[in-house]
Amino acid sequence: KQTVRGPSQSGAAAEPKDRNDIEEPLKKAYAHIRAECPKKNVENAVDIWVRTEIAWKESPLFKWTKADIYEAIKKIKEQRDFSKMVDYYVLCLGDLAPWFFHEVLAPLLPSARSTSFMFLGEKDAGKSAVMRIIGFMMSRYKLYKAGRGEETPGMRIANDIDFFRNDEADPCFPDGLDDCDLNRITYALMKAFLDMKIERVNCRARWGSSTFQGGQTRVVTDNPKNKGQVRPEDCFKPTEGWTVEDREKDRRNLYELLGDTFGKADKVDWSNIDAYWKRCHLIVNVGSWCYVMRAEDTGVPVIKRFPLRYGYIKKSTKHHLIRWTDMRERRDTDEHQRLIEEEQKYLIDLYRKEDKKILEQGKRIKASPDLSEEADPYSNEPR
Repeated sequence: KQTVRGPSQSGAAAEPKDRNDIEEPLKKAYAHIRAECPKKNVENAVDIWVRTEIAWKESPLFKWTKADIYEAIKKIKEQRDFSKMVDYYVLCLGDLAPWFFHEVLAPLLPSARSTSFMFLGEKDAGKSAVMRIIGFMMSRYKLYKAGRGEETPGMRIANDIDFFRNDEADPCFPDGLDDCDLNRITYALMKAFLDMKIERVNCRARWGSSTFQGGQTRVVTDNPKNKGQVRPEDCFKPTEGWTVEDREKDRRNLYELLGDTFGKADKVDWSNIDAYWKRCHLIVNVGSWCYVMRAEDTGVPVIKRFPLRYGYIKKSTKHHLIRWTDMRERRDTDEHQRLIEEEQKYLIDLYRKEDKKILEQGKRIKASPDLSEEADPYSNEPR
């Protein structure tokens, strides 16, 4: 019987016929470590296992060195901390509550190709479910636009930016920070994560670096901590034409409702927090209300308020979510496929109209008399 030698082992061995003769035994050996190595070194369990595998002739690790095996164990443990690509979710855009879709999400979707989402609020509203619906919806659409419709849609999900460092990011596969702790993430790191307009972002994490691609959809969820109290009559008046002072008052009151979500309120750098809202839409559920602050590049954003009603997900489809969460039972294939097709038809029509608006806007700017009379930027002549 041919002996499989470890990576560092010296000595005579049968000459391999091709590359596969080298790779296959090594793949089996590393798979054996992942499957069989004890997870903890209780009563020296790992040490005993390593010495046994080296001495046992039937083991894929027979005559490997201890150094090679311990190095492999170390790398495998590090990989267990990485985010995993989720390739299925049971709900779709059509499963959102009608009030939430029409009043909250639909007005924000036209900018979803370049703007992130942040969902904050109390539990049981459906924040994590909406995060996954948006992620899979945008993954399917971007795969279609990239001519990769045969690929399975998916998204990476983690509760810390550190865990996104395992793979090169792909614009067709969104990233979700689910139930993260916002007061532990630095302002610079969060601003970089939320900014979808930057072509490529490398974020320095504790154990390496995480990479994100421009146009890659990103969604954040978290729960408010030590939330404050604001009287309804003091803010969020359901009228148009607010003054800048009214908008700033609404924003301060919203921060009061969020309490210590971003850190101790008296120590938070609110100017950095304000910079988040140039990069992402904010949706907050507190009490019986849902507050929406649309991302704005300039000025103070308007905050709108809607009755929360019964949450973000249809009551009639929550049982699908429960079955998937508790039993990993997938939805009826035909029904799921029909909802996906309706969802993609809606998005394709929506973004076709948005692209047309952008092109028409560019033509109007180009034809503007003011711009056509501008001097050459490289000329020394006064304008």
